[in-house]
Amino acid sequence: VVIGDGFANMTSLLLACLPQSRVIMVNLTKTLLVDMAFVYQAFPETGMALVCDSDEMEEAMSRSDIRVIALGADFSNLLSDVPVALAINILSMMEMDPPVTKMYFDVLRKCPRSQTAFYCCNRVEKKLPDGTITRFFDYPWDPVDEILVDEFSPWNKYEYRGKPPFYYQSSPVHHRLVRLKKVR
Repeated sequence: VVIGDGFANMTSLLLACLPQSRVIMVNLTKTLLVDMAFVYQAFPETGMALVCDSDEMEEAMSRSDIRVIALGADFSNLLSDVPVALAINILSMMEMDPPVTKMYFDVLRKCPRSQTAFYCCNRVEKKLPDGTITRFFDYPWDPVDEILVDEFSPWNKYEYRGKPPFYYQSSPVHHRLVRLKKVR
């Protein structure tokens, strides 16, 4: 599962490097359609399904010709019924209100796989336009989560923009890989 994949970058890497994998892309509706277009450009022969309810999710999961399942963020609760091996979020949870972040953690903890790994890479702190402050260390981590990696991200030290200076030092970004504590 790739949550908030910008232009399907991570999805494309997973499809290219793990040819037997299946990827569920979760994103806001308009952005999800862009993600699907980019996957189609890179992998035109790859079967895709846009899923909006549990019946469609069940059908997509049962078909071996479907490697990419597109799921609108409004339907992300459907992940609780999918055996997720790995979930990935890179630089988009910091854009979510804390209750939305908690919902993603909850559905991943409830999914029917005995172990679910979660890689999360986000700013340590960000102020949203409405004044809400999101903090990486306030995400709903559980003390029982098995932490495999927990450090400042070595590859998110600089950002770029369309005017000089093109590259500049970003605010601190932390990444963590855990095996989530499961709840039934």
